[in-house]
Amino acid sequence: MLESLLQQGLKRRGLTLSTHSDGRAIWVVQVRAIDAELFVLVASGPALPGSGVSKSRRIDTAGLGPDVLPLSLAQAGEELVDAAANTKTPPPPPAAPPAPIAISKPAPPAPPPPSPWAFGVDLGGGVDLFPGLSLVGGELAARAYYQRVGLVARVGLAKMLAAQTALGRIAGDSLSIELGPALRFLPGEDWTVELGLSGQARWLRGEGSLAGEGLVGKDGSGWAWLGLGSLTVRYRLAPALEVSARAAGGPVLRGLRLEAVGQRLLSLSDLVGSFSLALSLGPP
Repeated sequence: MLESLLQQGLKRRGLTLSTHSDGRAIWVVQVRAIDAELFVLVASGPALPGSGVSKSRRIDTAGLGPDVLPLSLAQAGEELVDAAANTKTPPPPPAAPPAPIAISKPAPPAPPPPSPWAFGVDLGGGVDLFPGLSLVGGELAARAYYQRVGLVARVGLAKMLAAQTALGRIAGDSLSIELGPALRFLPGEDWTVELGLSGQARWLRGEGSLAGEGLVGKDGSGWAWLGLGSLTVRYRLAPALEVSARAAGGPVLRGLRLEAVGQRLLSLSDLVGSFSLALSLGPP
């Protein structure tokens, strides 16, 4: 009767009553009589010593009639099963998914700092004016700058415009070589002002220009030295293209006299003034 009642009470939980452990049971419910007292024991897990969760309850049989005692045993068994289930170690929480590993791309290397050096080339033409003498020609200049300070080398070829003398007209050619420092100023994004000082060596050759005059077949040549100060204004047309205007002037430090048939034809002396226009390639 006892076992039947206890089995019915535990059947709702899918449990079975056993008077001993078979080593495979998940829950084991036992009723034991010890010294005329009844104990209901519940154990979880394999019936091994020290395993699972165990609960027990002492039932006082005093005053319990034969009809009440089985119900008390069944109720005690159910309550112990509930208590044992609630004390079962909760399963560990599911492992959190691993945090995504952020893979950052290496930052692109910083661009190299701009070089303090700059180079450029000027190609243009102009006119040189001496007392009683005019020269028209072209020139090529190479510029090298470190930040705002630079060095400019210039080579020019020119033709002498026919000059009238007491013996007739003469013409000639000229070659100039110029070198000197320059200093740049930057008043705006597109405009650049440049001041320069330079020394110039100029070779000049003159000869009679018209047949029937006393100078035909007569010529002379020589070198002169000049000191020049210059002002150049540059305007940027494109990233690597500028147009520039240059005005220069200074004294003739060592002059030149061309003579023929015992008379002075002309002299390269006193002062010189020049003006030129050029296209500039490369960074300013």
